[in-house]
Amino acid sequence: MSLSILFVTAMLFTGASPSSPAFAPYNAGFYPLSDTLDIRSPDDLVEAVLTHNAGLKALRLRSHALDQKTEYVAAFPDPTLMLTGSPMPIHTARGTQILQLRAEQMIPYPGKLRMMREMAELEAQMGFEKVKTQATELILEAQIAFEEVSRVSAQLTNLALFRDRLMRFESLAITRYETGVGTQQSIWKLQLELSNLDQHQIEMERMSEMRVAIIERIVQHPIRIGPTKTDLKLSPVEAAFSLRGDIRGLTLASEVAAVGQKLETINRRPDLGVSMAWFSIKESSIPASSDGRDALALGVKVTLPLGRSGDQARRKQAELNGEAVAEQLKSTHATLRILFSDQKERLVGDMSQLNHLDRELLPAAESLLESSIASYSNGKVTFLDLLDAERMHFQILKNRIDLTSRINAGTLMLNRISGHLDAQITF
Repeated sequence: MSLSILFVTAMLFTGASPSSPAFAPYNAGFYPLSDTLDIRSPDDLVEAVLTHNAGLKALRLRSHALDQKTEYVAAFPDPTLMLTGSPMPIHTARGTQILQLRAEQMIPYPGKLRMMREMAELEAQMGFEKVKTQATELILEAQIAFEEVSRVSAQLTNLALFRDRLMRFESLAITRYETGVGTQQSIWKLQLELSNLDQHQIEMERMSEMRVAIIERIVQHPIRIGPTKTDLKLSPVEAAFSLRGDIRGLTLASEVAAVGQKLETINRRPDLGVSMAWFSIKESSIPASSDGRDALALGVKVTLPLGRSGDQARRKQAELNGEAVAEQLKSTHATLRILFSDQKERLVGDMSQLNHLDRELLPAAESLLESSIASYSNGKVTFLDLLDAERMHFQILKNRIDLTSRINAGTLMLNRISGHLDAQITF
């Protein structure tokens, strides 16, 4: 195997970056480099999105605001004080009533405030799980775009190395044509191939810029993507659906429905109230027997829930909501199990295909290319035969890069489906 082929293979397999513009850190040019974030792996995007995405910050603030509800929803009712004056005095048997002070305090049925606090806490936790679910969707989208940028960068390197190899043969093809050994078609073919590579490079660079724009839209901050190293780890291998924000949210919703049913039952029970009234009475000559003595009254109040049909309807609504959440939880679990199994099988198949490419196709293409170079140098084959061998080697390396990128993207999706991406998110 020639040193040049070994160099090409090593560059593409290890993800090393030659001194070519394709691997230079990308920056859109709208921000100073000092204000950019260095993104070198999909894991870097987790912190970047959580730190800089203003939409997620707004959702977190709303969740924190909802969390404050637990501080007042279960508070003991405030007492009521009422002071009444009598511009036109009321004459009683004890004298003339001039002032009345009344104090009332409602006492909720035992356990009602505790359940109201518990429901508020569960609803606040649901809010945070919704934020986590939204964050994972944004992070996965950014990670897939990042993987596409890495794929295009590797393809541009492969293309640049292919162009360099073709350029080495250009002078040789011209010499052979001038000496009458080669044909002019070989030169035209070579020039056409180089022009086609230029077009392909322009298209790939445009694609890379589009993906970087997607990442910046999600991160909402300028980014700079540097050289990355290909990682072919097939992980995670086990599902952890209980870590997913949507599953945790549905579980919490089920608990909310259960607490809601208990709360509706308690709401049918009476609340109690106590009161105290003080009357200021001054001595009066009307009637003559009055002695002007103040009075004190004590009372107890009971709130009777008489709306039986409304209570039954609310209790039935809570029961139906609980059953709906339970069915939705079953459906989500079933869907995730299918998606996880399917994605894992796809990854196993892609890994098998990659192993076959490395064991069979790539060595054969390298052997053919080596043989074609030697035969062309000795005049045993035409330049078109050498060009076909170069194309085949280039295409196999291109397929390997695409397959590797598909494995990496599939691993990121499996990481999201399984719940392991949710485990990386903390607020």
